[in-house]
Amino acid sequence: MAVSFQFIKEERLSNKQIINHLFSNGERLFEFPFMVIWETNEKSNVPIKIATSVPKRKIQKATSRNFIKRQIRESYRKLKLPLSQKLAASACSLNVLLVYNSSDIFSSPEIDDKISVTLQRLSDKV
Repeated sequence: MAVSFQFIKEERLSNKQIINHLFSNGERLFEFPFMVIWETNEKSNVPIKIATSVPKRKIQKATSRNFIKRQIRESYRKLKLPLSQKLAASACSLNVLLVYNSSDIFSSPEIDDKISVTLQRLSDKV
């Protein structure tokens, strides 16, 4: 199997019903500046489906929110491989929602570090 660092459409979580179900029933993990809401999924053909959220209450400007979401998606794309391999080996899949909970805007290397730690903690929980 070829190693893919792409973030394809099938890996994106966009169904509003699933996202609402995640908010109400998902397990939560806090790793500053992220809150990770996740649950296992039986009906998926990809190991992880992910969505990102940057609340308007924390970051008021839309351009800043979009910039942070791009940073998060790019960091996730680069760092998803260990978690994806672990889930593929265990024949499990996850729905994950990353919520950015800081009023500060971090640089890309800082976001990379924080996403790395967050994904490692998520991997340990699963």
